[in-house]
Amino acid sequence: MLKRSISFLRSLNLMRLREGIQATRPTSSQLHHMISERKRREKLNESFHTLKSLLPPGTKKDKASVLTTAREYLTSLRAQVAELSKRNQQLEARLPPAAKEAYNEEAAGSSNERVSVTLTQVVSESTPDQDQQIFDLQVVLRSVECCTEDMVIRILEFLKQVNNVSLMSLEANTWMSGSDSNVNRVILRLRVDQGTEWDEAAFQEAVRRVVADLALNNCRNQ
Repeated sequence: MLKRSISFLRSLNLMRLREGIQATRPTSSQLHHMISERKRREKLNESFHTLKSLLPPGTKKDKASVLTTAREYLTSLRAQVAELSKRNQQLEARLPPAAKEAYNEEAAGSSNERVSVTLTQVVSESTPDQDQQIFDLQVVLRSVECCTEDMVIRILEFLKQVNNVSLMSLEANTWMSGSDSNVNRVILRLRVDQGTEWDEAAFQEAVRRVVADLALNNCRNQ
């Protein structure tokens, strides 16, 4: 009798244990929600990592610091672009009308392409280091949808990903062309480390694609 009672209690405990396991096992909808939530967190973390890589060195890794630094960095870039545009407008205002028209035509070039990118090496005695070279990168975008600020920010984001290139100076201005479209021009002076592989044609084409994609996306959003 005692053995039967013990066996019965064991069976009862085993049944309760199985019922508890089944009760805690997630349903298919719960599993789907858990997987979706995990993917969302992974995508969010990846986006924060990408954003941090575009920020100045020394930025803290926590998300609050990344967002705060990104906001301050973008505000600083927009202020710099606005200040440079203001200076260029002041300088252009001092030019006679004929000289101003000639200056704009020369700056934009005679090409009718929407995006024009030129890379010119600067010969300077102040950079005797043969492992480094100076280039002027001029980017011209003819568009009514894009503004110079967006163009500068997109180019700077691209340069952050190029290891052997550093920015020395930047100029930006905008004027109206005869076809009633804006001509946005950005000139960046770059220092290039020749110690690593450097392909001028590939770099120039990459910049052209970055600006062309910006113009295309802005057209779609109009």
